[in-house]
Amino acid sequence: MNAAAQDTRTPKRLIVCVDDFGLNPRVDDSIIALARQGRISATGCLVDAPAWRADVPRRARECGDRIDIGLHLNLSEAFAGAPAPLPWGRLVLKAYAGLLDGRALRAEVKRQLDGFEAALGRPPDFVDGHRHVHQLPVVREALVQELAGRYRGTKPWLRHCGAPAGSPGFKARVIAALGARGLARLARRGGFAQNRCLLGVYGFDGTLAEQEQRLAAWLRAAEDGDLLMCHTAWPAADDPSDPIATARAVEHQALAGEAFGRLLAEHRVVVARGP
Repeated sequence: MNAAAQDTRTPKRLIVCVDDFGLNPRVDDSIIALARQGRISATGCLVDAPAWRADVPRRARECGDRIDIGLHLNLSEAFAGAPAPLPWGRLVLKAYAGLLDGRALRAEVKRQLDGFEAALGRPPDFVDGHRHVHQLPVVREALVQELAGRYRGTKPWLRHCGAPAGSPGFKARVIAALGARGLARLARRGGFAQNRCLLGVYGFDGTLAEQEQRLAAWLRAAEDGDLLMCHTAWPAADDPSDPIATARAVEHQALAGEAFGRLLAEHRVVVARGP
């Protein structure tokens, strides 16, 4: 009997989610290619981004029912034609100082949900936040209130940004500290499902080999129901408008490559849709 036949470990379900659908055509092409390959199971949409407005609703339909498609709530990135956001640092400070306008935030959540539904003709499968803003104080209350009032039946799931046990690194702990526990409390009260922990946090640096090593570590540490956050783009010339363009291309190559397929099998991980 070979080793594969003897492996009786229960497979672990992992949501593999690529953020920023709609940012630019390279990002969108990567997401569609990875969805077709079965390497990802979710993507979050920026409904004010240039490529979304130009073509993403049609492109999103190319994913069919392969993956979950959600709203990537944006409150800090400026896009032409959209309401002027606060810079991320000021947004965080005002959130923790209690200086954000809850009614205005709920109206902004509604506007972005309206944009998603108008384009795709259906509610989002999930909601998360660009730079994790969905979990900030005041923002999370406005978000959950709008979702609860809007979706009486099947509710979108919400991204949980809690860090896994075992000292995952400073950046992962900072992201979790922005409000993962507070959002989790609201989600439980409102009946919103969430993923278990957030994997995939790093400094957007390194070579393909280093990214494959990170993937191996994340898959080894993954538990059933975790979410692996990714930022991918089709490899091309550097884009000066995108500060993580090089990292996106490396991530695409890592997820699309044979090594990732071997790692999934080795660690008994199944790429799965939301919780």
